[in-house]
Amino acid sequence: ISIPKLKEILLPPQSKEQQEEIINKINKTKTFVKINGKDEFDNIHLPPFQKAIEGGVYGVMTAHIIYEFIEKDKAATFAHNILTDLLKDQLGFKGVVFTDSLDMVGAKKVGGEISKAATLALSAGADALLCAKENPLKVNKEIESQIDKLYTLQRIEDASKKIYELKQKLGLFEQKIDE
Repeated sequence: ISIPKLKEILLPPQSKEQQEEIINKINKTKTFVKINGKDEFDNIHLPPFQKAIEGGVYGVMTAHIIYEFIEKDKAATFAHNILTDLLKDQLGFKGVVFTDSLDMVGAKKVGGEISKAATLALSAGADALLCAKENPLKVNKEIESQIDKLYTLQRIEDASKKIYELKQKLGLFEQKIDE
């Protein structure tokens, strides 16, 4: 099942050559994309999210991008100011906030071990913690051991409720009849 969601928007409108040059630089250096300036953010990066939220998008995927004018040393995935204050409170997003994969270089650079990255993301406002490459059973145990120590039951229930409601919207609980 594919869930319609917004994925991080990295690049302002440019020529294809300029975009490829930036992407190659990012891939080569394995560093975050740093977008400086509130004007650029407000005028280029934020409007697609505003429109999609107004249109009822179900999910937003975080980015391991640093917006220095909002949160100096934290990627958006780990920034409460972005996931909760901006996305949920200011823009009114009520759906599921998915992390991008927490075992990516960008996430590990700021978040460290996956279990630490997961707890930072959950604390910032992420609801669904994604991990693509690591052994899922091992990662789940590591994350559970950290989450049990750090979070209230209310935060876990809030995230679980959003995921459950999304599954309901997608019809995952309806009984299917083979024809």
